[in-house]
Amino acid sequence: MENHGNDHGHTHEHEHKYMHEHEHNHDHSHNHDHDHIHTHDHSHVHDDNHEHEHGESYSNDEKNDLDKIKILLPHWIEHNQEHQKSYEDWAKKAEAMNKKDTAQLIMEAVELVSKANEALKSAQISLE
Repeated sequence: MENHGNDHGHTHEHEHKYMHEHEHNHDHSHNHDHDHIHTHDHSHVHDDNHEHEHGESYSNDEKNDLDKIKILLPHWIEHNQEHQKSYEDWAKKAEAMNKKDTAQLIMEAVELVSKANEALKSAQISLE
């Protein structure tokens, strides 16, 4: 539980688990748990993301989702490759049974999965 104590007569306790908002007015400086001091003469709103960095920053939920998608993308690609191999094996079996149309349709599915993997690989690269 965070306790942002200020020298201007009030404290507010809250957990930094979920996004929340609180507003307070003051016209002097105070220091939060991050490594710089704010000087305010206006009201302001805090969220749970106290990463004050230049560029991209994420709330805890967004950070968790970003971490998850970075794990899921290679998993999906590998999973699709396993399906592709199975489809190719069954297309060969269909061809051996003289089911050429079936074999051709299964091979079309292999091509579609390949295109899906290309898109997933591009998505993975976009996160780097």
